[in-house]
Amino acid sequence: GEGAPYTDVSASFLLAPWTTATVEGGVRHLFSSAAPLAVLVAWTVAGAVTSLGCRFANRAAALLGVACGAAALLGGYLVADSIARVGDTSVTWSGAHLLSGLGASFILMVLVVAAGPPTRAEEE
Repeated sequence: GEGAPYTDVSASFLLAPWTTATVEGGVRHLFSSAAPLAVLVAWTVAGAVTSLGCRFANRAAALLGVACGAAALLGGYLVADSIARVGDTSVTWSGAHLLSGLGASFILMVLVVAAGPPTRAEEE
């Protein structure tokens, strides 16, 4: 399938990251459907929920925050997929790609929480 237009970055941008250029029609495609906006909202909610869970500085709350953040992401992607199907637009974020991406992200976040925060000099 075709990649999401707002994440389509050419190799020339990686060689000269300070140049200002947009992918032709990328921003227009972003706002052409409500599906990408649902994904952006899902990432925002997931980040806020995860951050709130981690603010209590204990592993149980952090794991709960990570789980709620992952659920918010999954919910947002499912809403976006439904919007895309109703609008008959193509998406590349559903199915196996979505599950593998979210699964890998969730595993990494749980490992970070399990590792705990680094000890500070005054705590040693």
